[in-house]
Amino acid sequence: MISLTIALLLSATPMAVTPAPSLRHYFATQTATHDCRYGDQIHTVSLIDDDILSSYATLLARAQEPSFLIPRPDGATIMRFTWLRSFHAPIIIRLTVPRQGKGRVEMIRFSGLGGYDYGQVKDRKSRTVNQGEVIALLADADPALLEPATPPCGPPGTDGARWLIERSDASGHHFAERWSPEDGVVKAAGMALIRLAGLEGEKIY
Repeated sequence: MISLTIALLLSATPMAVTPAPSLRHYFATQTATHDCRYGDQIHTVSLIDDDILSSYATLLARAQEPSFLIPRPDGATIMRFTWLRSFHAPIIIRLTVPRQGKGRVEMIRFSGLGGYDYGQVKDRKSRTVNQGEVIALLADADPALLEPATPPCGPPGTDGARWLIERSDASGHHFAERWSPEDGVVKAAGMALIRLAGLEGEKIY
């Protein structure tokens, strides 16, 4: 009877909600916070929360993309743009630039919509790139400029897109995430990767 009572109590206890299994494979725990002021009140919020990162991790896992959490000892630099548009296919663009020689840009397009069901991988394309094609991009997306997020003191728009730029090199994993950026390093890096992947005809927002 005691064992049954304990079992019933445990079954009635709300279980803690855990992040998606793939989340920590792609993103370390984020602890940075920001104080948002609403009139006379101040609310402390996460600079970027696990719900947002989980949406990216889900897509990256579905595409079988590599994790960037382990520093690269080979001298290569990898950049990745994950693009979640509300009404258009999710796209991942990954650029790998070795210390010497040509690099490679790879594009993955999904069958669904970025604001709803991502669908499955529909198309994969890749091409080689010369060092000269990417030198400005690598300089513009310096790790020091990749601030994880802007302070989220209000809800994002309902019709837009999430842009995630990641960089992996010998110094580790760096990323910056924005909602429909109009300027800044995330917009510049994303547009450069769009051009490298030959996607200039895509709907940009």
